[in-house]
Amino acid sequence: MLDRTEYTEVAGGGPVIPEHAYRWNLPVITYGFDPQFRATFGEEGVEAVESAINLLRELPDLGSLDAAKLASFPDVAWGLRYDAMRERLIDLRSTALSALLHNLGLASSERYLFCLAATPPNAEEAEAYVLRRNYEPLTALPSESINGAGFFYSISFLPVSKAASAFEMQNYLLTENPRTATAFNEFLEGISNGRYRFGFFLRGLTRDDVGGLAYLWSTNRIVWEELPPDCHAPQGVDPLVRGARRPGIGRVEWHRHERTADGTGWVPLELDFQDRFLKPEPAVQQVIRKVASPDVVFGVATGLPRTVKPLDLEFSEPFVTVADTSRWICRSTENGRPGEVGPGQITPGARIGFNPGPILTWQDRRMTDPPKKFPRLAVFDRPGPLTALPSPPLSPDCRFEYLVLLSDGRFHPAGAWTVEARPQGSYRLETSTNLVHWTSSAELSGEGGVHLVLDDAFGTSGARFFRIR
Repeated sequence: MLDRTEYTEVAGGGPVIPEHAYRWNLPVITYGFDPQFRATFGEEGVEAVESAINLLRELPDLGSLDAAKLASFPDVAWGLRYDAMRERLIDLRSTALSALLHNLGLASSERYLFCLAATPPNAEEAEAYVLRRNYEPLTALPSESINGAGFFYSISFLPVSKAASAFEMQNYLLTENPRTATAFNEFLEGISNGRYRFGFFLRGLTRDDVGGLAYLWSTNRIVWEELPPDCHAPQGVDPLVRGARRPGIGRVEWHRHERTADGTGWVPLELDFQDRFLKPEPAVQQVIRKVASPDVVFGVATGLPRTVKPLDLEFSEPFVTVADTSRWICRSTENGRPGEVGPGQITPGARIGFNPGPILTWQDRRMTDPPKKFPRLAVFDRPGPLTALPSPPLSPDCRFEYLVLLSDGRFHPAGAWTVEARPQGSYRLETSTNLVHWTSSAELSGEGGVHLVLDDAFGTSGARFFRIR
């Protein structure tokens, strides 16, 4: 299958087809580690990210893909360590690999396999609003399976916010092991507290991940694109043809961008490559790219915002940032598709930030056993002892509880926080309606003991979210 390659939900209906895809289309990607990443995760963290990049380095040229080449990649790429599962650890290399795939243009197929074009008026008419957002790599036809495993959906309605969502579910009866793509979503978006990924690690890329990249980088996929501003013509050569119809690059090389000796910046790089385009006949020009800072910077980020899919009842702050799609450039007009969401270009300057601390989690009140240990990033994708990465002091043990009261056919939610405070410091309860802008709601003393904080207005303005700081 081909993973969904754009991030914007479609409003107003109409099929979403792969021609909307965004892609990276320069032959070299530079990357680097900022000082905060090194200070937080040390050399073990750097080596884990380098290991993820090496998996991408080892990919063959995907300019043309046939069934035999595609079949050489596995349907299942997950490994499991039970000791890491017991400790609620998440593998750093796996999160880095998934985030890199997002920055190359692959979204999580299992999360966006089925989407709604708009909120259906009722359950009986909902099917007409369902969009299939997943594609077979060789045919580019819509598909309802991921790596050979079939999926189906259930449409649920939330009366309070009057929203609806299509929930993807795998048909476990048809496959021995649950299968998913490497570009998974739970740790990137904080879905379900990532509880299904504790102890799991990625051995490599799956068939569907490779198929998605092969579609984006196919030399037969001709798309109008423009060279970025840091590309120049060699001295004494005619000016570059910047905007033109270009084929896919087939594969990329990865170049590590080092810091300056004083640690205040990046060592400037000059990369030269041959740029192929059509004018309308095939043509080639020599390009010099002067790179002042990495295309991808690995750093640290805490308090990461996320977009909540309607009816997500369990979530956490995400463990790692993914593609900042606001930087991406839509080229629909240049490609004869004015007003549509793509195709487009992925531009340099991405930042992948890892959340180093134990992640605050929210959970359904009906789950009687709150987490005893907070999820943490670690390195365990190889045999040997578990290596939990350094992290800041623990936040207070807390969990979100919600109540739903039924009266006169309407839902009246009320929120309740149960906080087990540590005996030092103080904590602040903050509320938000969008997980971006937060308002202080209450102050909790750090004298220790259990505090119960009620929010009677929960749900009056749609979704309401809480966090402890």
